[in-house]
Amino acid sequence: MSPYKFILALFLLAAATGMARAQEVAAGDAPPATQSQTPFLTPEEKRAMRRNLVVKELNADAKGRRRWLDHQTVWNENGYK
Repeated sequence: MSPYKFILALFLLAAATGMARAQEVAAGDAPPATQSQTPFLTPEEKRAMRRNLVVKELNADAKGRRRWLDHQTVWNENGYK
């Protein structure tokens, strides 16, 4: 199979998958929205999504061998840092 036919097949598969997803959304079978999909959340809704959240940022050396905790952010049960 030539590379062009392979790329064309992938494109057609992606297009068919996208059309099927559009039909699901139109039918009302869409999953609930996440924060990244709804940019207009109120501050209270954003705070509720961050309750008891812990974000750990890791760092590594240039070779990727040593890793260490660079920064840790913790939100409490009220959604505040």
